[in-house]
Amino acid sequence: SHLAEFASQGVENQILVSDFLADDALLIEMAVNDGPRGGRYGPAIEIYNSIRLISSRVESAREAREQEGGEGPSIFFRLALAVSLEHALPYPQSNPNTTCTECTNIYIDPVMRYLHYENAYIAHELDPAFDTLTTWELGFVVDGEHGTPDEIFSWGREMLRNYRPDLIMMEDYTWRYVHSVRTEIKYGSEEGKFDRQDLHLFQNVLMNGGVCGRRAFFGRFILRAFGIPTIARPSPGHGALDARRLGCLPWSTVGKGKYKIKVRKGFGLLRTYQSKRD
Repeated sequence: SHLAEFASQGVENQILVSDFLADDALLIEMAVNDGPRGGRYGPAIEIYNSIRLISSRVESAREAREQEGGEGPSIFFRLALAVSLEHALPYPQSNPNTTCTECTNIYIDPVMRYLHYENAYIAHELDPAFDTLTTWELGFVVDGEHGTPDEIFSWGREMLRNYRPDLIMMEDYTWRYVHSVRTEIKYGSEEGKFDRQDLHLFQNVLMNGGVCGRRAFFGRFILRAFGIPTIARPSPGHGALDARRLGCLPWSTVGKGKYKIKVRKGFGLLRTYQSKRD
């Protein structure tokens, strides 16, 4: 198994695995949230421990479970666990061709991904409903689709705040943020040839437009930038996305589990790339 292979790689890993197997609360939390991507429990434990070392806001799994009778695990614990599970199998990072030294990571740094969202949450840059998301739902926010660097998420929030703040304040959660695909992304592929290598994919999409695929990519990107869970729902020859329909009311009021198809018309059967999420 992946865990046995991980333990065989050194004494430190053996200690990590031993502590993990003795931590019933963490075992349960990981199991009920679909387990780590690729079944890689060892790296997930490493990431979780690294996040706890760098952020004093993340409580232990035992403390989190003890709070379930009251307020439940904190957003910081849920976020840390989601990042640990989702990035247990590393995501390659897509970097523009630039001399920027902080933009040259080969893989997305999971600890920095956690800190990015922790800091954005504390600074009130994310959607007000962000702290109501479950660990499982947060996995659809912090994942590494398209290898998006953290600084590009920051750019996306700043861009929308500066140029279309009305889209951030929309009362209709169905189109909040993602309505920018309709208003700002030119439909057509003829200008894609002007994409610049020193810009990220989403900056080029905003500049040069695109058809369904690029438009759906941008829609998922801008939703994640503001902390909204989303997932690809492609169909043959077309692109689409699902997004969690959120509200500042309790889940039971807004309809827990209700997802909304966006950026597509009736193109037939939809699918996902990761069957465990269907």
